[in-house]
Amino acid sequence: LVMEECPEELFAEEDSKEIAIASGRIFYVSYDEFDNIVTRPVAPTVLPQPTCVFYQPPLRRGTPRSLKQKAAPLLRVLLIEMDSAQSSNVFAGAVALPPHSTDPTTLSRSPEDRKYRWLLAKALTRCADINYFQVVPHYLFAHHGTEQVCVAARRALPACHPIHKILRPHLAGTCVVNIIARVMILLVSIPRLFSIGDGAKDLLQWAWKDERLHKRFSDLRTDLSMRGVLDPSQLPHYPYRDDGLKICGALHKYVSHVLQLAYGGSNAQVREDVHLQQFVGELRTVGYLLPSTDPLEKPDCLAAITTFLVNLIFNASVFHATMNYSLYESASFAPFSPLFMNLPTRTGADSDGMVMSEEKFLQCLPSLEMQVETVVGLAFLSHPAPADTHLSELHVPSDCPLAPLAQQLQHDMEAISKAMHQRNQEREDTRCTLLLPEAVPSSVTL
Repeated sequence: LVMEECPEELFAEEDSKEIAIASGRIFYVSYDEFDNIVTRPVAPTVLPQPTCVFYQPPLRRGTPRSLKQKAAPLLRVLLIEMDSAQSSNVFAGAVALPPHSTDPTTLSRSPEDRKYRWLLAKALTRCADINYFQVVPHYLFAHHGTEQVCVAARRALPACHPIHKILRPHLAGTCVVNIIARVMILLVSIPRLFSIGDGAKDLLQWAWKDERLHKRFSDLRTDLSMRGVLDPSQLPHYPYRDDGLKICGALHKYVSHVLQLAYGGSNAQVREDVHLQQFVGELRTVGYLLPSTDPLEKPDCLAAITTFLVNLIFNASVFHATMNYSLYESASFAPFSPLFMNLPTRTGADSDGMVMSEEKFLQCLPSLEMQVETVVGLAFLSHPAPADTHLSELHVPSDCPLAPLAQQLQHDMEAISKAMHQRNQEREDTRCTLLLPEAVPSSVTL
């Protein structure tokens, strides 16, 4: 229904709305999860719930396969339907189009109205995005999920156990950091500085019980597939997918070789491992492990436990780093990405819908005091501790049987890093350094 509002002029030459939809190059972002929040913010605070439509222009015909990623046009924003999680919605589902659109509805508005309506729509989308991702994927699945693994590993696995050795660098400092996160961030900062406020607790309770979210955030490939961005032919330039899958491949190679040494390639030995049974049992009974994702219930449990461990390492390192260490750059400038937004004040000119101006746009942004507190907090969170080990570092004694495997993993990470640097040089406009193995801390420590 939202696409009906989208004019054909926003599509590339030799492309159309129908062709783009049929070829899977239209992407929607919505925040229906906010429907599960019981404690809604009180006006004038607004919890945005927009729908954003993106469009991937096609590659030029005849583009060589080797140049497809380098020459791929970037994703475009087609339109944003403004909405909020509150019952009294001042935006009333208004649709914002890019200011350069020649659509009659857009042209009927003044240049100032078009400019600030579009800025407001983008700010609402970024606000909703950061409120959702910092509460659910970042805190719940990266921090809280990793803490459960950490506690279960310390209870069930001896220090000499191969799985304990694999996980140890990726669980370091997790419990201490999570205590700080619960006290300072979840109970203090989010209610004060985020639009979601106390509704974060409702969202966390709902998300933890949602099986679909557990499946999505427990495996990178499943996450990409569920979001419709796994196929490079539909979304050619997506560094998180391309780099993340390479890192997962290197981790899978390392973990599988370690477990082959430990269990001799035998599924029977895996099932007979009492410590492993206790570890998985902890996650199954008091943790987040679902029956459908239990590795010991799979026919090839050795391959399943390998994939399970790779995903745990990825979530504690790469997945966490992409959301945590980008906070200052992406959210410290309030007009671009506010954590908190207010409803604009209606005037007599708003009888036929909200008429935007610079003054009304500034009314929607957080106060100066809130923004100063936000910038200080984000600057603290976005810098890893100097003592952190990184994904490209794996310190194993030279006389240890795992030393050759650790050395091979480091070589693989160096090759991935080299390829990422080369890509960033070729596409300076979209440099992505968040997934560089030498820049990604091994665990969720701050």
